[in-house]
Amino acid sequence: MKYFRLFKPLSLLLVTVFLFSLMFIFPGNDAKAQDMTVERISGADRFETAVEISNEGWTSSDTVILARSDDFPDALAGTPLAYQEEAPILLTPTESLSSTTITEIERLDADKAIILGGTAAVSDTVEIELLAMGLEVERIGGDNRYETASLIAEYLPEADQAIIAYGGNFPDALAIGSYAAQNGYPILLTRTDSIPSATEEILTEINNSIIVGGTAVIGNSVFEQAPNPTRIAGDDRFDTASKIVSKLDLPLNKAYVATGMNFADALTGSALAAKNNASMLLVRQNAVPSSTKDLIEEKGIINFIILGGTGAVSDVVELQLKGEEVVIEPGEMVMHFIDVGQGDSILIETACDSYVLIDGGTSGAGDDLVAYLNNLEIDRLDKVIATHEHADHVGGLVSVYESPIEVDTTYGSEYEHDTITAENFRSLAEEHSVYKTATAFDTLNLDCEYTEMNFIHPYEEASGDIHYMNLVLNVEFNEFSALITGDAEKESENAMINNASEYLPSDILKVGHHGSRTSTSQEFLEVVSPSTAVIQVGEDNRYGHPHEEVLNRLAMAGVDIYRTDISGTIVITSDGIDYKVDTDPYFHEPVDPDPDPEPALTRVNINTASIENLQEIVHIGEARAQEIIEIRPFTSLDQLTQVSGIGPARLQDIKDEGIAYVE
Repeated sequence: MKYFRLFKPLSLLLVTVFLFSLMFIFPGNDAKAQDMTVERISGADRFETAVEISNEGWTSSDTVILARSDDFPDALAGTPLAYQEEAPILLTPTESLSSTTITEIERLDADKAIILGGTAAVSDTVEIELLAMGLEVERIGGDNRYETASLIAEYLPEADQAIIAYGGNFPDALAIGSYAAQNGYPILLTRTDSIPSATEEILTEINNSIIVGGTAVIGNSVFEQAPNPTRIAGDDRFDTASKIVSKLDLPLNKAYVATGMNFADALTGSALAAKNNASMLLVRQNAVPSSTKDLIEEKGIINFIILGGTGAVSDVVELQLKGEEVVIEPGEMVMHFIDVGQGDSILIETACDSYVLIDGGTSGAGDDLVAYLNNLEIDRLDKVIATHEHADHVGGLVSVYESPIEVDTTYGSEYEHDTITAENFRSLAEEHSVYKTATAFDTLNLDCEYTEMNFIHPYEEASGDIHYMNLVLNVEFNEFSALITGDAEKESENAMINNASEYLPSDILKVGHHGSRTSTSQEFLEVVSPSTAVIQVGEDNRYGHPHEEVLNRLAMAGVDIYRTDISGTIVITSDGIDYKVDTDPYFHEPVDPDPDPEPALTRVNINTASIENLQEIVHIGEARAQEIIEIRPFTSLDQLTQVSGIGPARLQDIKDEGIAYVE
C-alpha cells in the first residue's frame, strides 16, 4: 500500500483558519474583521433562489425576463436586457412554469414577460401559460446561442463598445454581466477559433470590444478579428472574474458572491448586482480561491452577499469571508478501479454516501460487476456515466440495469453507436433511470460538500467519432482531484487543453484508452501533471495495451503506475488532502522506443473471427458482425457487399484499412 501527501497550497482540511493569519489582513486599509458583513440570498432550489433575489431587488416590475433553468446558452447575454427593462431574471423549466415562478410573477404585478431562447429552450407551453396569466409575451430566440445574443443586442441602445465572451461556457459572460449592463454594452458570444456570422454582423457596427477570457477559450484568431480589442483574462474563471473587477475599476462597496461551478445563481444575481451597482465574484463551493482572496485583500472589500444555498456556496466560504475560524472535516472519498478485464469500470463513493459508477466493462464482466456492488451493499447508484458506447465500456452496465440495483440518473455521450450492445444499454438506461446526454461543463449535482464533478469534454456543438465524443470527467474532493478520461485520444486531449485547461491538473489520471499510444500525449501529460496513473487493461490482451510509449512517458514523468491486469481492482482512498492506494505500483524501466513506430495491426479473418473481433474492422458494428457470421464462409472480401449497408465505398474503406482478410 502506498500513501501520498499532496504538495499543494496549505490545506483547509483540519487547519484552523483565522482572519489575521490567512486572508483578510488588509495592509493600508482601516477595515477590521468586525466591519465585515456577509449576507446570503437563497432558496431551497434555483427557482426559489431566483425568487429571493427578485424579492431583494424589486417590490414590483412591469417586466420579467424568463430563462431556461437547466442550461445557460440563451441566457448568457440577458443581463444588459434585464437592466434596461429594470426587470429581474426568473427561471423556468423547459416544459412549463414552476409554481414558484408563477407566484413571483404575480407578486411583481408584471404586465410583460420576455422569454430568452427558442422553443427548444423554453417551450410554447410556457408562453401559453404566461398569456393565460394576462401577460404580454415576447420571445427573443435565434437558431442558436450566438443568434440569440445578437438579437438581444438589437434590443439595446446603440453602443460604441461590446463584450465578447466564449459561448461554450458561462463564467466569463456572467462575471462581466453587471458591468456590461450598467454601461449599456451588449454581450456577444463567440467560438474559440471563429466568430459566428450572427456575432460578426453586430460587430460591424461596434468600434471597440472587450474580450473576456484567455486564449484557451477565445483564441488569437478571434481577438485579431474583433474591433479594437482589449483582453481581460486570468488563470481560470475565478481569476478572470477578479481581473474584471480590478481592471475595469468596478465598485467595491459590496460584492455579490456566486459559485463558479454552476450558472443559475450568478445569472439571476447578475441583474441584482447591476441594479445595485455592485461587482460579481466567483468562488468554489467550499473555498475562496486564492485569486479572489488577493483581490479582496488588495481592494479592501468588506461587504459580501452570497447567492445560493450551502449546496452552491458552503458555510465554509461564508466563514472565510467573515474571517472566522474554519475547521473542515470533509470525510472520505473512495475510488474503485474495478478489474473488468479489457474494459473500464470505476466506482466513486463520496463522503456523503452517494455513488457514481463510470462505465461497466464488457457484457461478460457484468455479473462480476453487480456482485462487486452487492458486496459493498450498494442498492442504489446516484449517477451512472457511460463515457462512450463501445462494448468494453457499456456491456456490463446492461447487467446493472437488469439487477435490483436502482439507478437515479444516467449520463451518456451524444454519439450513439450502432450496435446491439449500445442499443440495449441505451434502452435499459432510459427505462430504469433518467437518461441525459452530457457535454463539457455539465455538472453532477450530488449535493455533497467539498465534492465537485464536472464533464470537461466534449464541448457543446462538437462532432467527431465515438472516441472524440467520449465523455471526460473532472473529480474534485477538497484538495484531491482525479481525471477520468474513458477512451479519450490525442485529438480530445488537445481540445481539453484548449477549452478546459483549468480542470486538467489532477492527482490521479485514469489513463486514456487502456494505455494505447493513441492517448496520453506528452503535452497532455504535462498539463495534467498527475502523481498517480491507473491503467484499466486486460491481461495478455490482443491490442498490446498498455503500449510501451505510454509507459515510458509516465515513468519518465515520475508518475506511479498502477495496472488492473497486474494488481486486479485498485482502490484509492482520500481524506481530501492525502490519498492512499491499496497496492504497490507497477515498476516500468523506460526504454528508448522506435522512432515514429507504426501501430501494430491485428488482422481479422472474417471466416473465423468472433463477433467482438469482427467489430475491429471499420464500418463493422455488432449487427453487421452477426450478419457476417450468418453468411460466411467468404471466398473474398468483395463478398462483404452481401452484408447490409456495405456498398462499394465502405468495401474500399475496409480494404484500405488492411485489417480484414479471408482464409
